[in-house]
Amino acid sequence: GLPWAGVAAAHLAALAGGSAPSLVVAGATPDGRDLAGALAARLDVGVITGAASAAWDPAVGVVVEKGVLGGAAFTTSCLSGGPGASGIVLVAPGAVEAEPLAAPGIVEHATPAVEVAGALDAPAPVAVLARVVAPAVAAPIEEARVIVSGGRGVGGADGFAVVEELAGLLGGSVGATRAAVDAGWIDYDRQIGQTGRTVRPDLYLALGVSGAIQHRVGMQGAGTVVAVNRDPEAPFVESCDLFVVGDLFEIGPALARALRARAAGE
Repeated sequence: GLPWAGVAAAHLAALAGGSAPSLVVAGATPDGRDLAGALAARLDVGVITGAASAAWDPAVGVVVEKGVLGGAAFTTSCLSGGPGASGIVLVAPGAVEAEPLAAPGIVEHATPAVEVAGALDAPAPVAVLARVVAPAVAAPIEEARVIVSGGRGVGGADGFAVVEELAGLLGGSVGATRAAVDAGWIDYDRQIGQTGRTVRPDLYLALGVSGAIQHRVGMQGAGTVVAVNRDPEAPFVESCDLFVVGDLFEIGPALARALRARAAGE
């Protein structure tokens, strides 16, 4: 049938009742970007992607801040047309942390009358060339409260055994840098950074990760950052909460032993 975004956009446009809403907010995920393109075409509005934060300015309307150049700089953008302009804002995954409302929100139920061009069981207008089923994981890495990440310093796929052991002992997930992913040491869905996932764990433990800006942009919202690296001048030294100079294959197992001993004592 029709691509999901085309169907969803038709229903959302019908809910708008023929006039574009002031603002549509969605996640900058693959589905969110797909939907934003289809909906923007139907409503004839602009789209701002990758928002790290948003605020309201009475003079210009919504003002969106987003990272550029791999997080080395930030820009501010607004929708053309002034405070009354309509548009779509896509928020970068992990850019904000959900907080409880003082009072519950109001849910309005509606059933839009919409006819989607083309039957849902008709041949799709795009050809499916292949289907790839990713291995199931307990939870998306974006939802992990603890992440243990490995970089070029782990030396190979076998080196991730230390990373995986610590992640298991801490009840967390395994992350990786682009260098480790490109080398084939670990699956792509573990990559954190500018071209990977954006995460906001309470604890981020980096083993053999230098901390280049392209990686840090994907985890800069972490609560506490601990890095282990043999290079005392690695970029991470300037931004993490605790930087340990040493061999990860000595420090990692020692930390694992301490965690097991603490668990046994409890």
